[in-house]
Amino acid sequence: MKNAFKRGFTLVELLVVVLIIGILSSVALPQYTKAVKKAKGTQIMTSVQALAKAMNMAYLEDGRYQRGYFSYSHAGKIESYDAGDFDIDVPALKINGESWMLAAGGSGNTADVCAQKVYEADGRATLCFNLSDGKIASVTCSGSECSSYFPGTMLSSN
Repeated sequence: MKNAFKRGFTLVELLVVVLIIGILSSVALPQYTKAVKKAKGTQIMTSVQALAKAMNMAYLEDGRYQRGYFSYSHAGKIESYDAGDFDIDVPALKINGESWMLAAGGSGNTADVCAQKVYEADGRATLCFNLSDGKIASVTCSGSECSSYFPGTMLSSN
């Protein structure tokens, strides 16, 4: 009489496990991608807000927007240009794997602070804070990727 206990798995059992893992990963991967883009959007929003605050502090000191700032990030490498001494530290926009540009400039009583995705092969997004008289007048976002990087609630809360 042969041993009644078998060792190992049958091919059908292995295929069922592989199928279940495939279904779970196909459901989880899009959610993971969405969460990563939202986290990057939060990082970008924080950098733009910090630069807007620095520009507004400069406006309150001088009575006009006269300073400029430029930061370009490509695959983790930062190149910056600062045309004025800001009273707060402006965090560099460093996002791994994507190229973004953070720029600010203005004259008189208006200025713009913007973050823009530099290479648009996988979509475009430009977030701008429009400053006027030391306050954030409006926040705008244009491009096909705005809704994934900056959900509507993120933009309306500013």
